[in-house]
Amino acid sequence: MTSATARHNRPNGLDDSAPRPPNGAQPKVEVQGLSIRIPMTLRRHGGRKLVIVPDGLDASAPRSAFDPVLINALVRAHRWRQQIESGQFRSAAELAAHEKITDSFVARMLCLTLLAPDITQAILEGRQPKGLKLATLLRGMPLEWEVQRNSYGIVDTATGGLSGSE
Repeated sequence: MTSATARHNRPNGLDDSAPRPPNGAQPKVEVQGLSIRIPMTLRRHGGRKLVIVPDGLDASAPRSAFDPVLINALVRAHRWRQQIESGQFRSAAELAAHEKITDSFVARMLCLTLLAPDITQAILEGRQPKGLKLATLLRGMPLEWEVQRNSYGIVDTATGGLSGSE
């Protein structure tokens, strides 16, 4: 057995070549550990693990509610609108044929470009009200921005504050 093998097989991790105390006693090896207890729960949400802190404790980072489905739909709708307005496609029907989707789907998605700018900004920043989902917006939304704010829970139009954003 080599000294390296012997060292790994010894419970204290020392080899025989290590200096010994003069009385022949085994040296005492103490390992002090650090133990940290953090009360938290891990949950899966959309393929991501989220740390949930117990009630009464402050989270170190503000909780955001990014909705990737809603964000992707907004981005797609604005891209389609730009493609139509720039003349890349002559109509929503031509765009739909190119994308291999229905005309009605393109028309419903293009309505997302009519959202109030502060609502769009809040969605992109993950500050939208908790109940605001793509399906809700595609069911039909009011055209007036103030009515949109009232319908979707915007409480402060000057700062873009939202009722469900905490």
